[in-house]
Amino acid sequence: MWFYWFIVISHPPFLYELCLSHGITYACGEISGFYSLVSCGTTVKQINSEVDAKFIGYGGMIVEGILALFVVLACTAGFATKAGWVAHYKSWGAASGFAAKVSAFVNGGAPFLNSYGIPLDLSKAIIAVVVISFTATTLDSATRIQRYVLTELFETVRLKSLTGRYPATFVAVFTAFLLTLINGGKGGLILWPLFGVVNQLLVGLVFLVVTVYLLRQAKSVKSTLIPMIFMLVMTG
Repeated sequence: MWFYWFIVISHPPFLYELCLSHGITYACGEISGFYSLVSCGTTVKQINSEVDAKFIGYGGMIVEGILALFVVLACTAGFATKAGWVAHYKSWGAASGFAAKVSAFVNGGAPFLNSYGIPLDLSKAIIAVVVISFTATTLDSATRIQRYVLTELFETVRLKSLTGRYPATFVAVFTAFLLTLINGGKGGLILWPLFGVVNQLLVGLVFLVVTVYLLRQAKSVKSTLIPMIFMLVMTG
């Protein structure tokens, strides 16, 4: 992926053709700051032994990669006709916006189910429910993790009145609501791309914490120092 970005940075005119011809994509399961928050805030409370962590973490990465592959197939090969493909991806403008992105997955994924004998309209409904379920579970996880982070922050600055479950949850939900009001109620379309950048920046910071920990334990830091530098430089 970074090779592609090197080409883009050094040869900007190639950006459009490069993205159209190679379909650059990225699955956050490969390396994700958000997942580090999940593992610190929730996963550690759900496993019986530290030995299980490696299986869950590595397995989650594999499943994420498979899911990303299915999504790419749905959004590309899923279109039943070449005309449908051309109509949806004829330009950046046609494929931009939240509705266009969701419809690409729904309209592209439905033919896969339809090939197994499920009516097309019902297939679209099933895929739409999958999208909604994914969004709902992501928001639930993000809100819960935000509450954990805020609780720790309020404890650090000694705002004890906000460290409870309900006050911290209210702050997390209310601030997110305020952010959605940006740009005439379309703040989410601005925040979502930024999430990708912040996610990778957080990865670098996580590696930084682990590197400092390993140094204090007088252990080798090569496996964390190198990716830390890489992620911080590329994110910057």
